[in-house]
Amino acid sequence: MIYVLVPAYDEAPTVGLLLWKVRQLFTEFPREYQLIVVNDGSTDASDEVLSRYERALSMTLVTHKRREGYARSLEELLRLAVGHTDRPRRDIAVTLQADFSDPVDELPELIKRIEGGADIAVADRRQAASASRGERWARRLLPALARAAVKVPGAEDLVGTMRVYRLAVIERLVREAGDAPFLTREGWAADLELLVRAGRHARKIESVPVKAPRMEGARASRRHHLRDAWLALRAAFALRRLPATPQLPPERPEGERAGRPERKPRHERHERTPQERQNRPDRAPRQERHQKQKQKPKQEPRQHRHERQPDRPEATPAPAATTSAPAETRPAGEGRRRRRRGRGRGKGGGGGGGQPPQGPAPAPAPDAS
Repeated sequence: MIYVLVPAYDEAPTVGLLLWKVRQLFTEFPREYQLIVVNDGSTDASDEVLSRYERALSMTLVTHKRREGYARSLEELLRLAVGHTDRPRRDIAVTLQADFSDPVDELPELIKRIEGGADIAVADRRQAASASRGERWARRLLPALARAAVKVPGAEDLVGTMRVYRLAVIERLVREAGDAPFLTREGWAADLELLVRAGRHARKIESVPVKAPRMEGARASRRHHLRDAWLALRAAFALRRLPATPQLPPERPEGERAGRPERKPRHERHERTPQERQNRPDRAPRQERHQKQKQKPKQEPRQHRHERQPDRPEATPAPAATTSAPAETRPAGEGRRRRRRGRGRGKGGGGGGGQPPQGPAPAPAPDAS
């Protein structure tokens, strides 16, 4: 399952184009997908547009009554995707911008990188043809300066918005953060923070160069690129305090395992003396139960039909009655007959279809002469 995550704020003219383009893409690139959109307190007609697409597409819509910001919306989308999935190692999360600025046609290549073994795939838009001069300079200088503070091997564009994550990485990030938010900055700084925090849980990160121009119909960017680059650089130096190895809590609540308290290691257990073992209060009922079982008479095991019965004394035959009639003699062959199949039918053989065998031939009469 591919979860396409779209945060939207006052994007009524473009969010419908983006959703329809995503539907067209997955028609040509057959994959099972689901859209999750957060309407972050829009004041235009975004709610009406999204409501129509919610009925037409496989989409989950979340609406905020007040604007909570880009970072809170993006984090909520990631947590919703983790809550929906049942196979995080196989499922994928895709982040897109609702202003239709991300080249959606390049998305299949990013997805193939995840299917090929990467945990995070980043679209490198530093050489994009339609980027303004200030945006190109900001995207080039920021990674060179930020690498002095943070290291994300494999990621060339640290503030790209079109990314693909394996949901197992996001699940570990959510488990590490717990109930506390893991995105605390806005704009490019939020994208940088997400990449740095998720990269600590990823084994492999790959970058895909994207030189495609902005999509036709995309609105003008609202970002101040130099200011956003400065804030992202400050965030990078703040994030260098993160430990290199993430500290993940246990999957189950600590101290509980199948409803029982977790046992301590052997070297941490208290070795009881024999007297303490005898005086343990929880041993008394168990000992009484064992004593009662010993006092019970042992029952003979039941014998089944297939078991051999013990030898019994043979019964003495009853004496034959003196007044009984002599036993009737039967001619040979009249006793137990063996039925044969396919032999001698109708010709008096041993088969069932022939004549019954006759008795012994009569003796010849004596000659009168």
